[in-house]
Amino acid sequence: MNAQYIGIDTSCYTTSAACAENGSIVSDRRTMLRVASGERGLRQSDGVFQHVRNLGEIMPALMADAERTRIKAVAVSTRPRPEQDSYMPVFLAGKTAAITLANALDVRLIELSHQQGHVRAALYGNEQLMGRRFLGMHISGGTTEIFTVGSNLEIGLIGGCADLHAGQLVDRVGVSLGMAFPSGKHMEVLASERSGEPAVRLPIWVRGTQCSFSGTESAAQRLIEQGTDGADIAYAVYDAMAQAFTGITAYSFLVFNLLCAPCFAAIGAIKREMNNAKWTWFAIGYQCGLAYVVALMINQFGGLFTGNVNVPGVIAAVLLLAGILYMLFRPYKEATKLRAAV
Repeated sequence: MNAQYIGIDTSCYTTSAACAENGSIVSDRRTMLRVASGERGLRQSDGVFQHVRNLGEIMPALMADAERTRIKAVAVSTRPRPEQDSYMPVFLAGKTAAITLANALDVRLIELSHQQGHVRAALYGNEQLMGRRFLGMHISGGTTEIFTVGSNLEIGLIGGCADLHAGQLVDRVGVSLGMAFPSGKHMEVLASERSGEPAVRLPIWVRGTQCSFSGTESAAQRLIEQGTDGADIAYAVYDAMAQAFTGITAYSFLVFNLLCAPCFAAIGAIKREMNNAKWTWFAIGYQCGLAYVVALMINQFGGLFTGNVNVPGVIAAVLLLAGILYMLFRPYKEATKLRAAV
């Protein structure tokens, strides 16, 4: 008989639990958290309370679909990202339920991050990528990031949002338009009423491997106050996000990934060859700095040809390019004296 596995996730804003067997889903139970009309989210304490209440309803239904004797492990999201200092109280509800269930069934407990869960879900049906290194992008209410994914779902951050995340932009504009929170589905329906070139455009900010949507949201809120049609605003919001994640941006991310510091194994080899911690850190910093500079130049110069001009960014890119060219072609002066410490 095939083994079964239980997965639990208590993020913002869905309580989720599933049972998987041999690469297929046996049962999938989920409930949205309730947010009062006009509100743009929940306090963490309210989220924990709702998750605990929801788990009491969906877990019995899930276990009724599963076969207890065939369950071999319980997996749970315990933090937002796979980092030591990544923490959010809502995940404690799922962690507590998973620990209790794993101990009751005497099976293994597997702790993962919410972000790794998103990556694994995206690989469902694309299992040929498992065990390979690839690029991933995570866009949600609390995250807008591009990263590398290792053979064991290790995540290496490349870039993301400097302030407001893409999902937050959608939700804040949606709530201001009178929609329920979270507003993603409602905003998509409203935006689908428009096509082609947007009637209004919203500003975006992209520099190197970082983007920002705070200015985009401010501009959208001003349009709402001016009485601009909601469908035009919703369409402009998604157009702005598409402009932020253009082919030029993706190419700059790829170049950054090619030039930045390598994997830990390669860094270990560098340390052994350098035999000096200071020069090892210099090598890592130099590689990451060069990667950021080249990615910034590609993004900013590419924006000149696509119409997304960021004047301060272009000026910075020109100065950096001038510095690189100077270092490459400056006159070489041969040393006439040999200096060595004795």
